[in-house]
Amino acid sequence: MYILFKNFGIKMKLLRRLTSNPDRLRFAGMVVIGLGLLTILILIHFLWWPWMADLAKTGYREGEAWNDYRLSSTIVDGLMSIWVNHSLALTGLEKRHLSGSPVTAEDLKCLTELPGVKDAFYINLAAKSGLECNNLLLLDSLIAKLDKRSTKKLSGGTRFSRRLIGGLTKFNHIGKGKSKIPILVRYIGTFYPNQATEVIGIALDADWFIQQIPARADSLARNNATLTFMSPWEPDALDPGQNPYVCPNDDWQQTLGVVHSKDTLWWYGDRTVVSTKFGKTPVNYDDDFDIGIYSITQFTRYPKVVSRQIDIFTWMSWVGELNILLFMALMFYSYFYARQQSRRNKIALAHLAHSIKTPVARLKLATDILKESQLSSPEEEQRTIETISGECSHLQRAVRNAALSLEQTKLALNLETVDLVHLVHFIASHWTPSFFQAGVLLKLDAPNHPVTGSFDREKLTLALDNLIDNALRHTYLNIKNLSPERAVVQIRLSQVSDKTLISVEDSGAGIPKEARKKLFTRFSRPGKDPLTGVSGLGLGLALVKEIVEAHKGRIEVDDAAEGGAKFTIHTNLHSNE
Repeated sequence: MYILFKNFGIKMKLLRRLTSNPDRLRFAGMVVIGLGLLTILILIHFLWWPWMADLAKTGYREGEAWNDYRLSSTIVDGLMSIWVNHSLALTGLEKRHLSGSPVTAEDLKCLTELPGVKDAFYINLAAKSGLECNNLLLLDSLIAKLDKRSTKKLSGGTRFSRRLIGGLTKFNHIGKGKSKIPILVRYIGTFYPNQATEVIGIALDADWFIQQIPARADSLARNNATLTFMSPWEPDALDPGQNPYVCPNDDWQQTLGVVHSKDTLWWYGDRTVVSTKFGKTPVNYDDDFDIGIYSITQFTRYPKVVSRQIDIFTWMSWVGELNILLFMALMFYSYFYARQQSRRNKIALAHLAHSIKTPVARLKLATDILKESQLSSPEEEQRTIETISGECSHLQRAVRNAALSLEQTKLALNLETVDLVHLVHFIASHWTPSFFQAGVLLKLDAPNHPVTGSFDREKLTLALDNLIDNALRHTYLNIKNLSPERAVVQIRLSQVSDKTLISVEDSGAGIPKEARKKLFTRFSRPGKDPLTGVSGLGLGLALVKEIVEAHKGRIEVDDAAEGGAKFTIHTNLHSNE
């Protein structure tokens, strides 16, 4: 229970953090929308659309298969209708027998006079006896084949004759292979073979039937309503070289055939189908006569249309997915760009606030001195006025740098030849009144000869101002622990080969080593300036590092000799020329 409440509390805390920040809430909403669209795209492209495309292809293939089966069944029915008169003769004999007239040899002889009949028989299944006209068949074999009384399945009917004449007439055969003889039987007095005790039938001449197939099948193809439009075109309706089994508008191509074993009895269409596709396409096979009814229809136009539409939709889906992905990318780019721009503006404004903080404090100090008439000589008054003028220049530069920061993402340098000795003397002179007011001694150690290099004067001045301001602040905070001669800030300029080192040491409390990792990170050290009371933004040292690295240099922090902090700038005099 504790774990549940703890997890719930964590989730609620995260939810509160998310909803308390509109920027985070917008970002979370964009992520959810993007993931939702991406999930829908994946489902459509990899699940729904393949299923729909396969369904469309399978649909027209199944349509062709069912059309072929219907045509094959139509041909089978048409061919087997040759035996309708024979079935009617059996039905008439059944009716006479049921009315009280026994089946006689003369009745069977009348049946054998029908075309295509080789023998006729009557069997009493209960007595296991019967009559046979020509003795072509063995009664024992007939009884064993036709006695269905022991079967439990109440099955009756036949594929063709029952549908044609409404009675129970069934095709069957006796024997196997070349000795197989087709028979047509009728169970007397019942619809179900397993309830019959008497059977009449005829043995059929398979060779005679097969000889009738070509003319019969050709007549079906010409006259049957189902097959007429599939029959070959008349020669005078064809263009030169046109396939008579292909529709002129290329809607369909038809192949129909009747096959006996390996012999083609009748064929419309491509005759090579019998050797290449027989047994792999819709076919009705009649085992009693050993004939196969074959049909295949190719609706050439419609598969092409379906495939073309599938391809079009597939390309459209790819284009749609690409557009959505581009939209998502643009959406995220816009969000992050706006966020980056907002952060850059915030940093630029913070830099502005940080840059004008020190000049404003100096201006206030100088104007207070003028207002209170604390000047001892005209020369000191002139220096104070020059200080005010210099600080006004500092303010102008700070405003200009902030404006540039709002317009560009990378710090740009305006390089020129600068004498570092003259620069550090100039900067130190401007800081003298502030150090005098704070009771801190400012020392400068620089060579007597010029040290020139390619630098951005204003930005390097800003970096040194920030280091000196930082050193003065921390020395002043620690001044109670120092004797007057130890409250010192030391600025040292030295040259080693083509390398220049500028260090600023203070007499503050020092910086712990574990805190130095984040020392140059923006907004990492909030606090208040002990001289001005202005809130610290943690931007001064970050700005110093940015300016030094723009000059392809580096800055280090170490312990000072007096126990405070020592910041050293390493820079190349000629790397930026």
